[in-house]
Amino acid sequence: MNKYIDDWGIEVKKRLIEKQISITEFANILDVTRPYLNNVINGSVNSEGLQARINEYLSIPPDFRGTKAN
Repeated sequence: MNKYIDDWGIEVKKRLIEKQISITEFANILDVTRPYLNNVINGSVNSEGLQARINEYLSIPPDFRGTKAN
């Protein structure tokens, strides 16, 4: 697992909470299964296309890299 995926997944989850959207609801919005969406968010499945759709929907910049750990 790389740091980008960890930070990106955390950012996705934070924005879903802010928008009060559950993972299940978001999977329905994106027309994917909940397990598949969860795997992409957690980094166990790589799907640049779905990541781009998630970024667009949640207004996450495509070049998001998260914060650096000190």
